[in-house]
Amino acid sequence: MEIANGETFAVKGYVVGCIKNGPSKTSYKSFDEAKQAGDIEWAGAAEFTGYSQVFIADNAEETDGSKCLLVKLNDTDAAKSLRDAAKLEGHPERIGMTVYVNGLKKANYGLPGIREIDAFKVEE
Repeated sequence: MEIANGETFAVKGYVVGCIKNGPSKTSYKSFDEAKQAGDIEWAGAAEFTGYSQVFIADNAEETDGSKCLLVKLNDTDAAKSLRDAAKLEGHPERIGMTVYVNGLKKANYGLPGIREIDAFKVEE
């Protein structure tokens, strides 16, 4: 079943990275464009600066952005609460953390994502 943009859905994933704070663009045509711009922070980064979203994937070791969703962490009260629990800024130990998210399928930075979160659960 294909989920259309704007439809509500629930997803489970592992935190695998983020868009750095102060990226070079606010919208990308593809994940590769964001990666080439140096705006992606993955496991093993010297430090994480991203705090307004995280990439999640089915595999905790994923580094292929085409297999990830970008979760927006600041557009609802639930998202802001999830930000406190899942943002990578200052918390590299959160790489691989399991999150369950319910929200709308919508692009974030032009990349496939989930926004307007209304419920979530975090497992470390």
